[in-house]
Amino acid sequence: MIGKNFIDIIEQKAHQNKSRTILALDVTQDVKTHEDKRILWNRALNIAILASKYLAAIKVGYPLILATGLDIVGELKQRTKLPIIGDFKIADIGNTNKWIARHAYNAGIDALIVHAIIGEDAVKDVIKVAEEYNRAVFLLVSMSHPGAIKFIKPHIKELTELAVNVGATGVIAPATRPEEIKLVREMLSDEMLILSPGIGAQGAKAGIAIRNGADFEIVGRRIYSSDDIELSAKIIAQENWRAYSERRASP
Repeated sequence: MIGKNFIDIIEQKAHQNKSRTILALDVTQDVKTHEDKRILWNRALNIAILASKYLAAIKVGYPLILATGLDIVGELKQRTKLPIIGDFKIADIGNTNKWIARHAYNAGIDALIVHAIIGEDAVKDVIKVAEEYNRAVFLLVSMSHPGAIKFIKPHIKELTELAVNVGATGVIAPATRPEEIKLVREMLSDEMLILSPGIGAQGAKAGIAIRNGADFEIVGRRIYSSDDIELSAKIIAQENWRAYSERRASP
């Protein structure tokens, strides 16, 4: 299994900050000028810094990266001291996947999210680059939006098996459907992680994914759209840390 160094780092941050929260830093706006880019860059960085002491990691996606550039990754790491997950949902042919992974890891990304639906050969090309850089890979085996129920959910077992077979660091499974988290947890080894999006704006409550077998909960709008970012991050951290502590205490 790859990504053991990443697991050590994110678990260390989780225990240090008593939080199982990953911030989805999906803030964006129209960027037409250098001034627009500077404003968005500073806004994203400010949110990350305010929330950082109640987080285990930060997840960045295409909206922010396309608007500000990959250089923001290095500054986020420097200013927050947190691992950065690249939510690029890689889903191309193997050669293209390799170059996406290489550019992301060179920029300082610690873990990448890859669509499991592209199949073993194309996934393995990302795994090979991750091994070279000693970084992590998470396979997307289900998604939190309604459309995933028709097209992805019927194959969740096969996609999870693929994640196990290729030695991925873990998987992404939705907090909006706790029964899927339970199913996936039963199929994974104890050391593989489950990261769960869907907390807050998509309807799932903080702690629900952890209680059903996830290791970390991904939260975006409930934190970055809040009038009090630090307080919102603190409340969510308290809720999912309580859920984590209760689960660990259960026989």
